[in-house]
Amino acid sequence: MEVPPKVVDTPNTARLNALSMKVLRVLSLALVGVESLQYSQARKMLLIHGSGSSRGAFVNSPTDRGAQGFISGVPCRQDAGSSQVPRNWQYAAIDAGSNDGTWYDADGKRLDASVKAVESFIEAQQGQIAGIVGHEQGGTVAAIVAARAALGEGPLTLSFAIICGASMPAAKAYTDLLHRLSDSPGASVPTLHCLSESDAASASGAELASCFEPTAEILWHTRGNAMPDRSWWKSTMAYPDRAVGFKRYVDQYTIGDLFDPSTVY
Repeated sequence: MEVPPKVVDTPNTARLNALSMKVLRVLSLALVGVESLQYSQARKMLLIHGSGSSRGAFVNSPTDRGAQGFISGVPCRQDAGSSQVPRNWQYAAIDAGSNDGTWYDADGKRLDASVKAVESFIEAQQGQIAGIVGHEQGGTVAAIVAARAALGEGPLTLSFAIICGASMPAAKAYTDLLHRLSDSPGASVPTLHCLSESDAASASGAELASCFEPTAEILWHTRGNAMPDRSWWKSTMAYPDRAVGFKRYVDQYTIGDLFDPSTVY
């Protein structure tokens, strides 16, 4: 009669079994993590400067007219691209192309052309632009582009807009557009409005934000008409990541737990 081999559970065997179970648990968690952390693959923001500036000055300037501090708040990690840390954000910038760096005149002239230029740039990127960031006049242009996208009249790939120090447009065609958006709560592109009580345009900026309800968020800061400083990323719980569906807070040094982006505020 053949005797079956006896399995001897030595200390080494027990350790190997325990290690195997740990590996299986880690793999299971990793697979769950990958599934639950799905988000839009577009990871580029389009920067739209304010009046009297240019794309190069806006990106590189540390002054109130520049976005250098704002950009420096966005994490740039060496471990980006894993299931826990998304790929690092990239940037593109567009120039107004005018002699004085403005996007439109006081009476709204040239606004049509500016909106068309931004939309054409986004479309030429073939889905790579996830969000737009605009300052002052550039913020008003960004708001119009976002409103048109929300109503199905502009770029359909836009996931969010960050609108800083902007005002309601004076041109009736665009105030009507924003009021149509306000009357269509089911049509929305998520927006973050960066406002300051020390900015004379903040009341108009708050009115602009109200047109994007119920998905609009407001970040109040103390820098007047300037872009918010690098603390904006933490203050808004990584707004761009949330807007594209990434469900974990990540900054330069931190990887947070999973959360439901809709319950952050």
